[in-house]
Amino acid sequence: MNIHQLESKARPTAEEAMTVFHHHEQLMEAARGDMKSLRKVSKGAAHAAIRAFEAGVREPAALQRFLTVLEFGSAAHSFPQAFYKATAKIQAALQGDQPEPKTLDERKGKVVLETALFCLGDPARLGELAGSDPDIAHTRAGKVLYAGTGCDGRHAAILRLKSGSVPSLDSQEQKKSQGATAMAVLEIGSRTIGCADYGGQPQLTLDVEPGRYAVIGYLVGAKYIFVFCRCDAEPGTKAVEIATLEPAH
Repeated sequence: MNIHQLESKARPTAEEAMTVFHHHEQLMEAARGDMKSLRKVSKGAAHAAIRAFEAGVREPAALQRFLTVLEFGSAAHSFPQAFYKATAKIQAALQGDQPEPKTLDERKGKVVLETALFCLGDPARLGELAGSDPDIAHTRAGKVLYAGTGCDGRHAAILRLKSGSVPSLDSQEQKKSQGATAMAVLEIGSRTIGCADYGGQPQLTLDVEPGRYAVIGYLVGAKYIFVFCRCDAEPGTKAVEIATLEPAH
């Protein structure tokens, strides 16, 4: 069978589904450098990842590849809820019988946004952004994670430091997640992670050791939960644009 025939199968085997997924991975690799094309093919690759997972693929290396592709797909899709749900299921499968990562520290509060945009990072680096326009390039440089809210006002926020290598929600929260940013890696030179309105001073802070931190922002109910964990990865993100996590009305 050719790729199109495999894609049209109602119930592909795990091997067939992986063949299709690998094809879409190759399309993504070929599209690097062309953002418009990458956005288009990443959606197909994300769907192929979900199909392979549903076909029974459970090898840890393959699951990691699925998560990487789903990050791209979620960032490129206008309505990525299905990708978020699949990501939570794959993360749970990858975790397997391992204990759930522990919350090491957490800070809760209200953050007033006049720009409808959360900004998270080292307070010193957030200050460097004053006077510039929000740009996903700042995230790729490891300076800030942006998360749009769709509206100004007072928002409930949580900054959470967890053990483990993936900044994931607790299992019960995953079931209620309405959306998430793509994962980013930030450089924290001071001992603080700040949460601020764009161009403003941090209104909520979390004390940490200097280093690199992987972070994902989630919308759970009416709360914005930003989960961090220590990592060795290079700063950056696979996101192609700033995510907006707008509560359902």
